[in-house]
Amino acid sequence: MIFFKNFKYKLLIAAIVGILSSLYQIEDKSEIHIAQKNVTLNRNRQETFEFLSNLKQYSSWFPNINSISEIDLNKQMTIGKRFKMSNTYLFGIGESVSSITVIGHQKPNLFEYLCDNTLKERHRLEFKSLTKNKTLVSWNNHTKSDSISSAQIRSSSSSQITEPNEIHE
Repeated sequence: MIFFKNFKYKLLIAAIVGILSSLYQIEDKSEIHIAQKNVTLNRNRQETFEFLSNLKQYSSWFPNINSISEIDLNKQMTIGKRFKMSNTYLFGIGESVSSITVIGHQKPNLFEYLCDNTLKERHRLEFKSLTKNKTLVSWNNHTKSDSISSAQIRSSSSSQITEPNEIHE
């Protein structure tokens, strides 16, 4: 008899825990700022913009990216242009394919794109001329991930972006 009395309470507690767990999994629509990198490059703003907005060349200097290819082959670089990205998972285990969509392209001031990977990243690059041949680049990375906790996101953002040594023409 005592077992059945306690069973009702255990069942009620299990139901409450289940409801709270479900509510916790509901997606948070706000973005989390996961990384910012400011760097000064010894190039003019136009050259710097051309280099960093050329997504097809990212695999030559951005860690873990194997390739980026255009989906919209005949479309000029503008808002809405799409790319396919192949990158290696952490520790080189497996490969991931995702798409990138340009959401900001104001030459030579701003370049912004969304990536539909696990982190649902938004990258925003802002370019500011310091002198005729020096440009400050501010690179901000945000996420809207609904399945990864903030602690996991923050720990994964510790990987550094490799800075290009020179601009290739």
